[in-house]
Amino acid sequence: MRILPLSLLPLAGLAALPLLAQGNAGDATARYLALTRPGPHHEHLAAFAGSYDARMRTAQIEGRPASETKATVEARMILDGRFLELEIKSQGDGRTMTVLHILGHDNARERPTQLVLSNQSTAVTTGDGVCEEHGKTLRFDVFVETPTAKMTYRTVYRRTGEGEFAIATFMPDKEGKPFLMNEMLCTRRK
Repeated sequence: MRILPLSLLPLAGLAALPLLAQGNAGDATARYLALTRPGPHHEHLAAFAGSYDARMRTAQIEGRPASETKATVEARMILDGRFLELEIKSQGDGRTMTVLHILGHDNARERPTQLVLSNQSTAVTTGDGVCEEHGKTLRFDVFVETPTAKMTYRTVYRRTGEGEFAIATFMPDKEGKPFLMNEMLCTRRK
């Protein structure tokens, strides 16, 4: 009887426990290692990689006029092809904004994952998503709780053509219905 190598336990965490219950440890090790390797969904993410110029349109909200801003997006696969990092830089309200989106696909849970960080906040938002149209569209519904509000917002990443993609964010209005708060249209630099 083979056992799961101790060196894999920190990596496996609780995810490996169900595998151990499904057969001998050697089979569990093989199944676990298969889950750690990038697969077809990671290839979908890699299709977003590149350097982009972008236009971000923001809706009129709370008495502020709608606006359009230029941005840059650097999208690259990281951690040996397991995650896509989108670094978005733009100017707004007299300040430079940098936002990192890290997208992945959790093979064990069979769903896309999202992590968002910003230089304008100390919050980290995470969410699970849905892959649609054979990886052309990724949709995430994320619950956020702050001292002033609780809400679910939606982010949609969609390849719109060769060398183009869009990121749209939908927020709830006062009645809780989603509205398009902003949309970023990204075009790959030549």
